[in-house]
Amino acid sequence: MRSFVFRADEPFDGVKLEEFLSGMIQVYGPDLLRYKGVLWLDQNANRVVFQGVHMLMGGDMGKPWGPEEKRRQRDGVHRQETARRSVRSGFEAVPGRLAAMTQAAKLD
Repeated sequence: MRSFVFRADEPFDGVKLEEFLSGMIQVYGPDLLRYKGVLWLDQNANRVVFQGVHMLMGGDMGKPWGPEEKRRQRDGVHRQETARRSVRSGFEAVPGRLAAMTQAAKLD
């Protein structure tokens, strides 16, 4: 089992992110042991908290971002090795104003 954390300093485009996550779950669902995160979506004043196990995913509106608070993506994925590159690359490529992944850490 492997894990990684995805962090970015730019918001996701909500529609494109939903398309990516739906496809990721369909293709890699059995290999995704656990995933969770706090999402920053453009045109949304609140955090979106999501989590899932295998092919079951859910999300809820979180509290609003504070006016002085630094907004940041924080998503963690625990998965079988086969899904590693595709899942991380997908997060990096989700269109929107997402510039680049600022930090990714491989956790054993």
